[in-house]
Amino acid sequence: MDGEARPYEEPEGFWSDALNQKTMSIIKRVKAPTPKLFKKIRNLGLSLVGVSAVLLASQVALPGALIKAAGYIAVAGGIASAVSQVTTGDKEKQQ
Repeated sequence: MDGEARPYEEPEGFWSDALNQKTMSIIKRVKAPTPKLFKKIRNLGLSLVGVSAVLLASQVALPGALIKAAGYIAVAGGIASAVSQVTTGDKEKQQ
């Protein structure tokens, strides 16, 4: 031994292979069919985002509490839409 510590060397392609597998599974989940209930939740979330955008962009002076609530509604609607979009049904039921 020469007394020097050697840096850790990762196996070639280790992280890129893991990243490609995760990325492909996310893409497949988004493209997979969404169950009927979650389509309704997605559409409701998008509607909430639209309503809150109208409230936030209005030219009329609105109470501060309403503006704050519109911001929270926008976040909640966006999260509901995103989560329901990547929800897939059981493979046994789809086949």
